[in-house]
Amino acid sequence: MHKAQEKATKRRRHKNSKLGCPNCKKRRVKCSEDLPSCLNCIKHKTRCGYLDYTEDQLDELRAAKASLVASAATTSSGSKSELAEIDLKQLTLSRHESCGSYASSKKSPPAIKVDSPANSGSGDSFDSTNAAFDGVHEPSPPPDAAAEAVEAIGKGSTMDLDQDLSQINQDFDHAHFLAKNYPLDSGVNDVFNFQAQHVTQDFDNIMSAENFEGQPIIYPVYSIHNSAGISRDSSTTPATSSFRPTRDIFNSSALGYESSSFVDNSAYGNMEVDTNDKLPNAIVHPISFGKKPRTMVNYEKGLFTFVFSLGPSIANGTCPLPDIRHLFHLWLNYFISMSIKSEMMFSCLLNLTTNYLISNCLNPNSRTVADFTELVDRTKQNNALIIVSIKHYAKVIKDLRDFLNKNEDPETCSTVSYILSLMSIYDPEATLNSINCFRDGLFSVLSYNLNLAAKNGTKAPSLIPAHMQLMINIERSVYHPSYDPTFLNEFREKYIRFGEILRSVNSNDSLSQLLTSKYNELYSFINLVIYNIIEEITGSYDNVEHQQKILFEVMQKWAIGYPIRFSVVNASSDPLEKILALFYKVFKKALCSIFPHVKFFFLRDFDSPLMLDVVITRSDFDIFDSEIDHPQNLCCDPDLYDLHKHELKVLSGYLIRLVTFLQKRIMIIYRMAVQEDSKKLFPITDVRKWRASITDIAHVRNEFVTALSLSEVPVTSFTTTVLKPHHYPRRSAEQLQPEHTYDEVDFLTLKPNCLLESDFDPFLQ
Repeated sequence: MHKAQEKATKRRRHKNSKLGCPNCKKRRVKCSEDLPSCLNCIKHKTRCGYLDYTEDQLDELRAAKASLVASAATTSSGSKSELAEIDLKQLTLSRHESCGSYASSKKSPPAIKVDSPANSGSGDSFDSTNAAFDGVHEPSPPPDAAAEAVEAIGKGSTMDLDQDLSQINQDFDHAHFLAKNYPLDSGVNDVFNFQAQHVTQDFDNIMSAENFEGQPIIYPVYSIHNSAGISRDSSTTPATSSFRPTRDIFNSSALGYESSSFVDNSAYGNMEVDTNDKLPNAIVHPISFGKKPRTMVNYEKGLFTFVFSLGPSIANGTCPLPDIRHLFHLWLNYFISMSIKSEMMFSCLLNLTTNYLISNCLNPNSRTVADFTELVDRTKQNNALIIVSIKHYAKVIKDLRDFLNKNEDPETCSTVSYILSLMSIYDPEATLNSINCFRDGLFSVLSYNLNLAAKNGTKAPSLIPAHMQLMINIERSVYHPSYDPTFLNEFREKYIRFGEILRSVNSNDSLSQLLTSKYNELYSFINLVIYNIIEEITGSYDNVEHQQKILFEVMQKWAIGYPIRFSVVNASSDPLEKILALFYKVFKKALCSIFPHVKFFFLRDFDSPLMLDVVITRSDFDIFDSEIDHPQNLCCDPDLYDLHKHELKVLSGYLIRLVTFLQKRIMIIYRMAVQEDSKKLFPITDVRKWRASITDIAHVRNEFVTALSLSEVPVTSFTTTVLKPHHYPRRSAEQLQPEHTYDEVDFLTLKPNCLLESDFDPFLQ
């Protein structure tokens, strides 16, 4: 007994206990003493006491550690001691260098926290816990206590991955994705701090000295630390430029693929069946298969034909939104088809796809991993993908630089610039600065090609002026009046009721658990917007920079956390999943209506730019009309579902009607903002100068509303209001005041146009 106690005492009083973090001291366990967070705290997902140290305390800790290392080295005789294996590089990290560490605080701020531009993409501005939700949320506390209850929507995965993650990581560790100077078998801290320690974002002017006239064309560039052989390609960068030259990641040996002999392309032409090693009495039987015929589509011709037909309507602002959506659909198909012919487009497509997978589908969020080991494995997997993504992005920037300086293929340059801007929100290294850089880079590329054509006395390629006009039309969203957000309170009540239904029919299958998780995420986001974001936005219209920072954080959280599976809901999907997808869809349109100037900042709104969200393959009316009553699949007990079937159908009618109204309102406002008389009253000739002139968003909105005599009465409750003409935006000298109506509204009378029988539809008049 005495020996056991003595052994336990020795275990607790280890020689490094004085330098351990407060949590480890309290738990009486040995601390790894890694900075910025020790391994024990990472493992238990608690906030490490080291994170609360001041810089002076950290310096003292590093000095003490270095002293121990030195003394251990002098006392050891040829053998490497435990202390000698400490990663000294970890000990020299300053507080600002360790901002990307895997650590989370369990304290939620009372209001939105906005980082500085340099750190605005860190994803930590909305402080949230990593604890998984055990069930559907209860109804929210009153607004004065909501600040503590609200937590930000997490960057969650959209669906569970069935593939064996250990096999995935084995493939990444040993196949061609392995980067030579990044050991994927490094320590846990290195895995979680990979982006903060090894990836640096910079900005570079990609125009050469002889082509550098007036406005530079700036794009983000990336470098990998601790990578031997990274060289600078300064041959195309002006010596007088104030921007650093691009570190040419693409030519760096640090990012080269490992050689692989999986495929020998030369063997395809003369492949023969080897019959020498066949088993006795074996029969050589070549296998053939039928090839399905498919229609060859010339997407390039289709795009240019459609652009030519829409040219006049785009120029005078009469092009309807459905045609613009179809144009974007054709443009995406054109981009994908051209990636087969263009190396730059192909690398761009790979970069964007990889970024989306990293940020959305493969995000190692705590709600989608089984244990800490799987979290580490997924993070290692994403770190390897980040290296691959940077490699392809470097190829894109390298080719874009060459094309622009040689004045080659301006349409391809414009197309690549736009898709980079559109998808930049999914960049794992995305910051507010980089998002703005991609936006300004797009306008710089378009302006450069238009000015070059005018200088040479030639006609610019047809796609470029149409592209520029569409981008300017999007920028005019700063004039769009914001919709009264009062209706969100009613929307939230409906959502809470749906949560009660979801809880009452909850089962243990994977789909039910997924719906519960996604319900909780949207619930947190709704509370965040109602109790924090709206107040922040409406109280700072005269501070454009502050507006931009807030909207960037909201946009990033929404874009990364939005479940892509909700964009592919079909007739066979579970009815509860369809209702939840409708809630997401309505809230997405509500954000666009309340914060329309988000497109002024980022050239996109809260809709996904992916093909799945652009091409509308089915009507929401089918959900209400038949799919709620006769579901093909159910994740819950049919008897329990039947108890709530009628209420779910009414709820679907409410949601479909609401999202339809918001969509029609946006279409009307857009048409008013881009029509000819509006462009004369509010001209945009130089986008950069015009953007700089916008200093008060509320002021420019009031000017727009006054100049066009714009009038609309907002609906504060869609359950007690029949839609009338004055509820839609219209040009009228008569300014009606908001009203409190108590109409009889029957959501079971929903029609195929997704409005009720008694509702007014401005597009049918």
